Amino acid sequence: MRSQRICKYTLRIFGVFFPLISFNLNAIDLECEAAPTWGKKVLVQYAPFLDSDGYTNVTVYSCDNSMNPESCDEGMDNFKYCKKPVDRFLLKLLNTKSSTFVVQNRCDGGFKKYKKMGNHNSLDGIRKFQNDENILLNERMIFQVKNQIFSATQIEKSPALVLQYDDINDLYNLNIESFTEDHWTEEWTRDDIDISFFTEDENSFISFSTTCVERD
Repeated sequence: MRSQRICKYTLRIFGVFFPLISFNLNAIDLECEAAPTWGKKVLVQYAPFLDSDGYTNVTVYSCDNSMNPESCDEGMDNFKYCKKPVDRFLLKLLNTKSSTFVVQNRCDGGFKKYKKMGNHNSLDGIRKFQNDENILLNERMIFQVKNQIFSATQIEKSPALVLQYDDINDLYNLNIESFTEDHWTEEWTRDDIDISFFTEDENSFISFSTTCVERD
């Protein structure tokens, strides 16, 4: 594993320095390659992570009879180009206590917050993070799921980011996957939660893979 900088604050008393706190400045600060698409259609929610110049945000169909789906053609994708496409994106721990990350959008720029799933109050250090399979979900989508917000104009459907450390090659493997019920590992606080509106079924499941390395 790469050496990591440790920052220490000290207090001077009668000419003697005493360490007050130390922390790892480089813990979970990653740069990820944009994942190859392998010819798959790039939907808008996957564009922030995939090596593509653009994405499909809607498919337009022409139908002879709007009440009969069989009368519709195969449809035409509405393709939009990325505003600021780059070949890498950043993934960084923002808040240890709440296990909050920020992930860069390599297509249109900017960052979005993600949270590590699981029943925990905080990350238990870089070593445990490297030993786990870490599931990161879009923070806004988590809020909508927990509060059962189904407004069609504001739904935040986002893939799951599954991050796991490879100690042999000293890097992280990152899967960008369709969000399924298996990704939700927290216990429910209420009995009437319906997660199906946000998830993909087995027939629609897609996954893309890439790698991330620690930033210097």
